[in-house]
Amino acid sequence: MTTVRHFPYEDAPTQQYTAQFHTHPNEPPRNGYRYPAHKLADIYDGHRCDILAISNKKNGGEMPWPWTEWSEFPYDWEDRYPIQNHGEGPADQELDLLAIRGNYDKVDNVFNTIESDFVNEDLVGGMDRVEAAVEQNALCWWPHPGRYWNVEDTHEYDLEDLIEVFENYPSDELLGIEVWNQGYRYRDLYLYDHLLTEFYRREEGFRPIYSLAVDDMSGSGSKEDDFDLNSGYCELFMDELTVPAFRNAMENGHWYPSVARPTGELPPVIESVEHDEADGRLRVNASNYDHAVWISEGEVIETGTELDYESNDEVRSYVRAHLSRDGRKGEATTQPIAFEVNNDD
Repeated sequence: MTTVRHFPYEDAPTQQYTAQFHTHPNEPPRNGYRYPAHKLADIYDGHRCDILAISNKKNGGEMPWPWTEWSEFPYDWEDRYPIQNHGEGPADQELDLLAIRGNYDKVDNVFNTIESDFVNEDLVGGMDRVEAAVEQNALCWWPHPGRYWNVEDTHEYDLEDLIEVFENYPSDELLGIEVWNQGYRYRDLYLYDHLLTEFYRREEGFRPIYSLAVDDMSGSGSKEDDFDLNSGYCELFMDELTVPAFRNAMENGHWYPSVARPTGELPPVIESVEHDEADGRLRVNASNYDHAVWISEGEVIETGTELDYESNDEVRSYVRAHLSRDGRKGEATTQPIAFEVNNDD
């Protein structure tokens, strides 16, 4: 008998908002990046984005916050007024974006945080910094993890250190990993399935591990629509465009990552994920795709948008639906749905 152990889209709202969590501004001394923070915000305000986090690139440095005080920092930046600050400043500086505080840490294990102050420079080591971020009620994840844990150009990974990280922190503190960064920059989706297989097989110590997609925008190309813009986003199911609704979505896995290549293409849209427990079925309602499969422990086990998990003998510890359009022009994947499989029945 196969039963659902964890369904991340339980009670998820139907309204959908597009979020970008990993972008980098220029900062003194010059770091080779192109855009000041206010220009990054302006760009994303015009590129199908509703929620934006801008992250520093200094080791333990502080990202100026809030946006309404950027001009007070010695970065030659201009103020911007996101949704939560509308009416407080000049109309020409108002943007239709929900601002989320971001941070990027590059000491030992790299991690991103959102909804946090910067991490104290005096702390040393990836673990201590995660603890410091969590104490600030931050949400953390690992960016481009294949840069650190892909030992060779194969599907084999040394996962011991990464597994230990996820054993130490629950999913509402350490969300998961990026699976798409600047398009197909690393092999992180393969790494993700390896990590899921390790944790989702466990009877004890199971915890959800979520997937993210980001631009990792630095503006290092030659034009505004360069390679690291508008490629990877997280699509959040939220009742309204507010910080509390955002926090609820992130903590409960009410989102999915998507990627588009080349820049400007639109990825598949997952409108909802349904679970019919009585019938033993999962269904993805989606648009703008031409191919759909279900993946379990890294292997394709079913095609189409429906999965009869009670009758499919290949269902193992988890499944995720994966949708694509015109080959690799656009892709999206659901968060993993965990199962208990009893083969003795």
